[in-house]
Amino acid sequence: MAEDAYPKVYLYRRIVHAKLFIDNHSAAAIDLDNIADEALFSKFHFIRPFKKIYGLTPHQYLTHVRIEKARACAGSR
Repeated sequence: MAEDAYPKVYLYRRIVHAKLFIDNHSAAAIDLDNIADEALFSKFHFIRPFKKIYGLTPHQYLTHVRIEKARACAGSR
């Protein structure tokens, strides 16, 4: 049973790591290649599990994070 869970846990941890990478580097010039590399996946195999977990593609999530940070900065003025 634990052997079956390992790949799913590994996949989930890699996707979460990529999400945290986006959160921490959203102000930098990052793209799908950078994010997928951080997750140790090819960009073609990365998009589907990211979207399944977070409901957005990595690019959509990056855009969302950038917009929310811009709103937070504009609201603090």
